[in-house]
Amino acid sequence: MRTMYVDFTHMSSFQWEDPQFMDRLQSEYVRFEPYLRQGLTMFLADMGHQISETKWYQVGVYNLPGV
Repeated sequence: MRTMYVDFTHMSSFQWEDPQFMDRLQSEYVRFEPYLRQGLTMFLADMGHQISETKWYQVGVYNLPGV
């Protein structure tokens, strides 16, 4: 399994279409996790990485507030 770590404070610096997105990401991470994983896989494929069905990719978020 391979993990891409993302800094929560970096993500918070973006202006999201939904102003509640970061709050929802924190409170409903399990709901968003499959989409984050899919987005990471698509990003890696766009960057020319060989994507295999035997490889698993996941997204880890760090620097969460209050943790």
